[in-house]
Amino acid sequence: MKINKYESIRDSLTFYPLLKVLVNNSDNKLLMAIRITIAGNIIDVVVNKKFDLIEDVMKITKQGFAINDFNSFEKQLSSAKNILYIGDNAGKSAFDKIPIEELGAPVAYVVREIPVINNVNYEDALNSGLWDVAKINLN
Repeated sequence: MKINKYESIRDSLTFYPLLKVLVNNSDNKLLMAIRITIAGNIIDVVVNKKFDLIEDVMKITKQGFAINDFNSFEKQLSSAKNILYIGDNAGKSAFDKIPIEELGAPVAYVVREIPVINNVNYEDALNSGLWDVAKINLN
C-alpha cells in the first residue's frame, strides 16, 4: 500500500502527544527531542518498508549515536540568537516540531518551494503545525 505525503503527516501528528510525553518524562528533554526527530526519518513515503511507528521510535530513541557531539551542540545552542532548521521529508516534519519547541531560540524552518518527491514544502509544514513554533521559509 502506497502512502502519500498528506497521510504521512496526518499519521505522524496522531503520535505527537505521546512523543511529547516521552520528551517531558526524559532526563534531557532536548536530547530526547533530537532522538525523536532522528527516529522520524523512518517516515518516508518513498521507502517501501512496513514499520511500526511507536515500536521503531522507542527502539531508535534508546540507541546510541555513532558520533555524539550533543554536548558541543548544547553549548553552542546556549549562545544562539537564531536557528536555521532545514526541513527534510514531509512525514518527519511533524516530528521536527518537537525539537524546535525545545531549542530555546527563534527558529527559521526552511522548506522546498516546490514539491520534490517527499520533501517537505510550505503546505506540508503548515499541515504539520510548524507555523506555531517556527517561521517557515522557502529555499
